[in-house]
Amino acid sequence: MTNEITIYTAPLDDRLAYAGELAKSSLLPEAYRGKPANVLVAVEAGQALGVSPMQAIQSINVIKGRPALSAEFMSALVRRAGHKIRVSGNDERAEAVIIRSDDPDYVPDPIVWTMERAQRAGLTKSDAWRKYPAAMLKARAISEAARTWAPDAISGFSYTPEEVDSFAPESVTVEAVPVAAQVRRSKRREATATPREAAPANTVETQDAGGASASSREAAELDWARHMTEEHLREAIAAGLPDDMIASGCNYATSGRTNNFDDLATSEEYAKFDACLVRYLSANTQDQG
Repeated sequence: MTNEITIYTAPLDDRLAYAGELAKSSLLPEAYRGKPANVLVAVEAGQALGVSPMQAIQSINVIKGRPALSAEFMSALVRRAGHKIRVSGNDERAEAVIIRSDDPDYVPDPIVWTMERAQRAGLTKSDAWRKYPAAMLKARAISEAARTWAPDAISGFSYTPEEVDSFAPESVTVEAVPVAAQVRRSKRREATATPREAAPANTVETQDAGGASASSREAAELDWARHMTEEHLREAIAAGLPDDMIASGCNYATSGRTNNFDDLATSEEYAKFDACLVRYLSANTQDQG
């Protein structure tokens, strides 16, 4: 008898038929009865691990479409690969350490699982943790140790059924954004992403009656606007400041944080701000053209 992996070369149809016949048996674990596809997955996974179909079916569970190995099977695979595994524990704490055959002088710190750690991970709500805490802690320690020090022995089948079952699917919330709002945000991003070109060297600065140049006034306005917040925006609108100044301020204030004014989306202030910003962008576009 040999431990070498047997390569099954039967056509897929034949393998499916074989799995279908196995799935009819009442001797199989309940999770596989009447489920030939799951039987085939387990058999194929067992082939990759070098075990017989029946051993695979008894030791591999298909949870959420993913093959998962029992902790006992992981431990057996680690030992079969020539590594040493040491496991100890009780109802409150479990440790597992693997000493690799290709580096026997190195003894790493053990993987430790405690009930406190399991509680922090939200694992202890199931009946299995309440009824068999020592076994559950040891299983966690064994699987983590196998993933850490002997991934070659488990061939990428890194989790136990309990671990896979605890994986919570990510909930994705899709927020419907009105087209107009998307256009507004796109315009804001374009405005903040395009640096203003420096004035040509032959540009003549205009001065007001007080002798202050237009460029210096603009610089002063933008320096104030750079730190603009929602409160500043409301105050600027209420004070009747020039539209171009408000728009410039928003252009600077929203740079890198374009959603700061989203709470104004349904207010009159936001409508005026949006009109200011559109005029500001239109003027800039005409200047650049």
